[in-house]
Amino acid sequence: MIARRILALLPEETAPVPATQAVNLSERERGILGMVAQGYGNREIAELLGLSRLTVEAHTRNIYRKLAVGSRTAAVFEARVLGLLP
Repeated sequence: MIARRILALLPEETAPVPATQAVNLSERERGILGMVAQGYGNREIAELLGLSRLTVEAHTRNIYRKLAVGSRTAAVFEARVLGLLP
């Protein structure tokens, strides 16, 4: 909320790039992020998608890095703020 207020004070030419351009998640990462938002754990996601748990963990780390967050909760929150999740 504070960040939005600060961004509203900036001149328009320095406005951030829209989320769809700023955060470039792959289709797989978007799918995994959606499942994380639904409350699935890495092991459950791996079983449902037919992937190894380590692969899901690697995708999750990539999502964290791209969204600049450090937890599942923060990733879901940031993705919702950016319009990547409903």
